[in-house]
Amino acid sequence: MMNLLLLLIMVAGVVNGKPVSLSVEGGRISFRVGEDVWLESVGAVVGNESYAGSSVGRTFEFGAMRGRLRSYKNSFIFEQHFPEGLEGTTVWPRFKPSTRRCFTYHGDFPQMASGTLETYQASDQGGLPLVVFDEETVSILSPLENPKAQRAVAVGVGIKTSAPAGWTQRWILTFGSSMRRTFDDWGATVLALLNVTNDLRFNMYRDPVHATIGFWTDNGGYYHYSTGLWPNQTYEQVLPLVKAYHESLGLKFGHWQFDSWFYPKDGGVSDGAVVNWTSLDSVFPSGMAAIQEKLGVPMVMHNRQWSVVSDYIKASSAGVEWLATGEPPNGAAVPRDPAAFFEWFFQQQDGWGLSMYEQDWMCTEYDKVAAMKTNLTLADDWLRGMAAGLLFGANLTQQYCMPYAYDVIAAAGFPRVTNARASNDYFHDKHGRQNWQIGATSLFYTALGILPFKDGFYSSNLPQPGGQNAGPELHPDREIIIATLSAAMVAPMDGLGYMNATRIKASCRADGVVMKPDLPLRPPDVCFFSDPPDYDIKPESCMIYETFTDFFDRRIHYIYFDNTTWLDETMLDDPNPRETKNLVAYNWYTRQLSALPTRLTPGYENHSYALVSPFLNGLAFLGQLDKYAPASRARFFNLSSTPNCPLQLTVFGVNESVTTCAATNNFTLVCETISFSAPRTENLCLHP
Repeated sequence: MMNLLLLLIMVAGVVNGKPVSLSVEGGRISFRVGEDVWLESVGAVVGNESYAGSSVGRTFEFGAMRGRLRSYKNSFIFEQHFPEGLEGTTVWPRFKPSTRRCFTYHGDFPQMASGTLETYQASDQGGLPLVVFDEETVSILSPLENPKAQRAVAVGVGIKTSAPAGWTQRWILTFGSSMRRTFDDWGATVLALLNVTNDLRFNMYRDPVHATIGFWTDNGGYYHYSTGLWPNQTYEQVLPLVKAYHESLGLKFGHWQFDSWFYPKDGGVSDGAVVNWTSLDSVFPSGMAAIQEKLGVPMVMHNRQWSVVSDYIKASSAGVEWLATGEPPNGAAVPRDPAAFFEWFFQQQDGWGLSMYEQDWMCTEYDKVAAMKTNLTLADDWLRGMAAGLLFGANLTQQYCMPYAYDVIAAAGFPRVTNARASNDYFHDKHGRQNWQIGATSLFYTALGILPFKDGFYSSNLPQPGGQNAGPELHPDREIIIATLSAAMVAPMDGLGYMNATRIKASCRADGVVMKPDLPLRPPDVCFFSDPPDYDIKPESCMIYETFTDFFDRRIHYIYFDNTTWLDETMLDDPNPRETKNLVAYNWYTRQLSALPTRLTPGYENHSYALVSPFLNGLAFLGQLDKYAPASRARFFNLSSTPNCPLQLTVFGVNESVTTCAATNNFTLVCETISFSAPRTENLCLHP
């Protein structure tokens, strides 16, 4: 047994100089960091019976279950296999409760919930990934595949119902010392073991829906179940007027979104399920292709749970049977063969301009259809079938909305699921948190290559009478800053005559392409390992969000603070220690420069927003300071230094003037302006 222990120590690596090891004795599995027992199992529950277990090398037997362990980089992989099948719950490894700190994700817009292993609870609505941590060590536990088939139980992992003969489930436990780095390592390992490439950075600009500002009509927006000041006109009449208004403001919306108001349901707005995913005659009398001709942009289109009396069930569309529970409007249904149904379904939208399929009410579909919880594979097959069906559409992608954490874990295996909602509907705070607070959820999503979408927002702080939501939005800067730094879609939802074009243009180039950071915003490690100055809070309540733009020899940080003004190096995600020795902070609101550490004067909305950049050759690059992500690589690239130019770079512009700035060692700005009359690049040199 000692040989096995030494082998795993060598393979698993170290955390803060301490070897991470796995040992096995009489079926008991112990994960150690140095000499400290981090997690220790107490046997297994298989078919609702307890077993102490026996071990042979890396293979274990617990009644009807065969277990297998192996290491992969800084992770352990453990596998459950049932050669003869199983009846009843299975939990293995089953860990001893302890006072170690932990957090996980719960709810239909997965949100962080922290506590200890003694208070940890799981359900169908969440409980994984499970993150256990202290001041020096982080571990993350999750399934590798089929996450809907299982749940975390009794501080352990396992399947939640009967399993067919030959059923196999794999789990991963990743160790590290930094919260953000360990999440990144966990996500990278999950994707590698699933043979999936992390396309997050590609997806940020993969098509106009992802790359450009878009006009959305989601819940909380002006045109959600409302045609505004023209209540007697149809959407077909009103929306072209809205588009003309956008054009008059010089706003280049590259995509639009239609919410659930366009299709027939078997009940009301809040409970009805979809009967047929096409337009109501009262909404678009000339049909979907006709409105697409008038708008002429790629579309995001919303769908919700399927009705038990849907036309697809009545017609046996694609020759598929359905599994239904309940009666309208409280019932829901799912195709028995999701892959066959969605292959057919995504070929029915010819002429719509459909680019992204938004599957909303995912929690409702799962909760209401009994077979989702009694059939071991159906819920995962539903997700897998939707993802596979996208390939038969016109280069479609998918957004998850109201997902459980298990759905997001599953999405790691589906490259066309590019983003998921990370917070509740705009202005609808049923979970007791505000819509913009997405940082903790972004930590989870980003690791798996899923962009965290915060939903739409109002760009103006003025009342907007006539629509679904009259406002006013009291913090429009906060809304659009978070949307921009999410690296997902930037989605204003204002009514005609109410949009703040200046604020929206601060998120993008003149052609509507959003100037994004390199990765979505996330809380820094200081939120988990020590209380930041002015804070005495749980990690999920730490409203310090940070992201960055990387160039070859420097990283420019963007940092948002909601209820603190203190800024120091501990709040930066910086892999290059030399950068933290000589940094300048730029207060986006006051336009003041200062050395770190510093206190920032909040802006007029009572939050703080800053850039932090390293000095190299006497200059700290800042970028285009009238934008929310001033140094974005959608604008700048090829940063370098030469003997004749301390800061040389290439600027891309589109029918606009671009002023590029840097800070000097004596905390003054140097700026140069270039006017672009057509899309092109131009080289620029800045001197102190």
